[in-house]
Amino acid sequence: PVAALDWANTLPEGNGKNRALRESFSEWARENPQAAADRLGSMSSSPERDSATYGYATRVAWENPTAAIQWANTISNEGTRANALMETGRAYFRKDPEGAKQWLSKSGLNEEQQKRVTSSNSKRERPSVGSLLEKISINSPTPQHRCSVLIYHDYRVVSNDRVTVLF
Repeated sequence: PVAALDWANTLPEGNGKNRALRESFSEWARENPQAAADRLGSMSSSPERDSATYGYATRVAWENPTAAIQWANTISNEGTRANALMETGRAYFRKDPEGAKQWLSKSGLNEEQQKRVTSSNSKRERPSVGSLLEKISINSPTPQHRCSVLIYHDYRVVSNDRVTVLF
């Protein structure tokens, strides 16, 4: 993850760099959440830090949703912060519905966003901006290893559970 982060920092400013940082921090948070958090804490407020924080928060949300929400709240861009809070909130709601409901009432999310957190139709998939080309289901002998990969026609990184497709 550190090598991917170093590479991402060489990219020109913009969406590509931000996506690369988000994915790098997500992976780093999986491998070593404390080291990733330390690096995030040393970054200045910027769109790049927002993307990195989004990746970090949405990864750690499944193990520690309250910490993830605290990190998501440090995102300076309002739209990015709301998306991160909804995604981390969904993890919280699945892990502790009562705790998540209490948090939602003071989360700062509007009514529609709160519904998206608690809706049974909410998935971890990021909102799409391209057209869905294909959904590939990958089956394994054990249920916990089954997943789906969504492929969009817009040349973006698309993640679903622990599978990442970059094309």
